[in-house]
Amino acid sequence: MEMLHLKITVRHSLLVGGQTSSLLADVATAREPGGSPMIPASALKGALRIEFERLAKGLGETVCHPGRPEEACSSPNNLCMACQMFGSPGREGKLRFNDAHLEGEIRKVFVTEDRPKVDPAQATGRGYAVRPGVAIGRMRKVAEEDLLFASETITSFPASPDGSVSPLVFSAEIEVRGSLDDREWELLRGAAYSLRAIGADKTRGLGHLRAHIERVEDAASQEISAGPSDLDGDVRLTLVPLEYVRISGVKITNNFLETLDFLPGGTLRGAVASSFARSCGGWKDDAVRKAFIHDRVLFSDFYPNATAGFNLC
Repeated sequence: MEMLHLKITVRHSLLVGGQTSSLLADVATAREPGGSPMIPASALKGALRIEFERLAKGLGETVCHPGRPEEACSSPNNLCMACQMFGSPGREGKLRFNDAHLEGEIRKVFVTEDRPKVDPAQATGRGYAVRPGVAIGRMRKVAEEDLLFASETITSFPASPDGSVSPLVFSAEIEVRGSLDDREWELLRGAAYSLRAIGADKTRGLGHLRAHIERVEDAASQEISAGPSDLDGDVRLTLVPLEYVRISGVKITNNFLETLDFLPGGTLRGAVASSFARSCGGWKDDAVRKAFIHDRVLFSDFYPNATAGFNLC
């Protein structure tokens, strides 16, 4: 599996909302559980897709409008370049984004990480600023009454005089499903280069940045072959989540999507079967049908901090 490394240097204050709540502000910027700021994968994906579509249209490529159902790609066999890369409703794209996390010594301003592998990170309460604002009426063009609000942003840290060096550097990994041809890679690299801002209040000076993307080798993508003797009996499988995990249960009637506190065996079986089918050439492959249809593979449930496995029978 090919991996891409996205590096983002934020030059001014940043506000990316939608994931964090605050008692002191109406809108808070996204952060890790420990308190360090981050840029959610959804924000990265949306910002890069906008720039990718703009460049593709300028080069004469046909690009749909995913925000308009009547103008979006409807056939899974006839997708535009943007939908092939970033996905469309009901279909995954070639790129899978991860959250961008803050790098370097500047993390000590936001969290205490004396022993990150032993003790959990603790928020310091520093590094954030509250900016007041007021809603403006569209008709009278004056401040509306009782509509004062506050936004929590990342503090702007001093940079070099020319603005080329900033301590706020975020990095994210992007997984590539399949492979990128030369044209797709050049457009994606151009989209990252032309990205100039992200998050809220971009016209008010927030979220200005510079982005750079490069290809990296993924040591974990090496293929591992196993013979019949290796698959005899029970197999023990350990999962290490790299990002947040949400497993849908029965949805109740409210505005929150809850998650189960364990991973059902059926969910893991479907994920493993799908990955196995992609690597073997499809669901009609004899090896796939034998492993998951004819000779049923039984998965047990997976629980946190416990060793779980699945049985082959």
